Amino acid sequence: MMLCAGIALLFVTLPVQAYTTEVHVVKYAADGETILNETTVNYTWMEANLPVHGDGATHYYYQGPIFEEEWENTYGLTYAGRDWNSSEEKWDKVGGESGYVQEEQCNCYPNKDLGACKGTDVRDLCNLVGGMSPGDKVKIKAIDGFFKMFPYSVIYNNEPALGPYVLTWYSLDAEEGGASSGYTGPDYTTGMRAMFFSDTSTNPWGKHIAGIGDMTNYIPEEYWHYYVNWPIFYPALGGYTVKYVSEIAIYSTVLPQVFDTGAPDNQYPSISGTHTGTIKPSHDVCVYKMYTYPCPGTGGHTEYVKIENSSWCITANWTGYQGERHNISFGDQFTLKASETYNYTIRTGSYPQIHHTDSLEVANGMGIITCDKFIDANGRVYYVGIPAIKFFC
Repeated sequence: MMLCAGIALLFVTLPVQAYTTEVHVVKYAADGETILNETTVNYTWMEANLPVHGDGATHYYYQGPIFEEEWENTYGLTYAGRDWNSSEEKWDKVGGESGYVQEEQCNCYPNKDLGACKGTDVRDLCNLVGGMSPGDKVKIKAIDGFFKMFPYSVIYNNEPALGPYVLTWYSLDAEEGGASSGYTGPDYTTGMRAMFFSDTSTNPWGKHIAGIGDMTNYIPEEYWHYYVNWPIFYPALGGYTVKYVSEIAIYSTVLPQVFDTGAPDNQYPSISGTHTGTIKPSHDVCVYKMYTYPCPGTGGHTEYVKIENSSWCITANWTGYQGERHNISFGDQFTLKASETYNYTIRTGSYPQIHHTDSLEVANGMGIITCDKFIDANGRVYYVGIPAIKFFC
């Protein structure tokens, strides 16, 4: 009964249509949450606007795991060791008088044929949102949740033996997995699929094969892929051929741009009321929440906020003392654009901290916030009084 239930669940959860036709490209700040830039493009746009890799006639291959029996059959040798898991041979190497030699012959050609492919370099897609820098990582994510991470050095490599990492949207006559007779969709059911377009330098057939030696030479060890048949870990490149790619996410080392007035030197006098004024960022600022600095031991908060310019407006309301009582959340994430002037209305409650000035330069050169008018809870009007706040994602 348990087995039947497991099989039934498997059939229920299998996707009817898995192929993808567009990819979301996004670049995050160092906090992993703040979006610095993003775009979504489909394969027809890629073909028309970015360099095309592959000619639709040249086939590309990858190397699978090296099993002991298959290695012996390939090279006509008998493995003399005891433990295949710790052997050099499982890396498709052959021992000789001068030591082991890296080969690229076992479990790759002709059976690991990904087809005559065309596609777009992942590097070019990353560049649409600002590109990667040393220290950055990128996640190549499939629509079914599977993903592979790579560092900058792999995506921006210039080694022909490994080759560019290409998001393919066309495949013809593949021997490995699904229909392969054209563009991603019903004619290419594992598309869009990422793979390395390696050169022909290592194998004896002159074929474009991404081999185990290419992986060990040009991909950092913590990113190596293994096919696991416990207790043996077989190096293999099949895991790099990510099917149904739907997202390319860059996790950068760029610090998020936060518009933060900080707390004033003098926390008092404090009183709630309504502040109006302007905000002019000097850098793009991602916003999802606004924090209000409270006087110590109080519930100082913002009850209502409106930010607007001549063509746009967004508002948010406080949800009470439960949860993040000093934060107020907007319904959608948005960006305050550099050098644009925005008008704000902020109505506070309890005892918030206030900068008693009419203009304030925000820390780290993030811009200027001004006060046009502050009407306190008793109806008194002031022309100085900037709320101590922080915008962040």
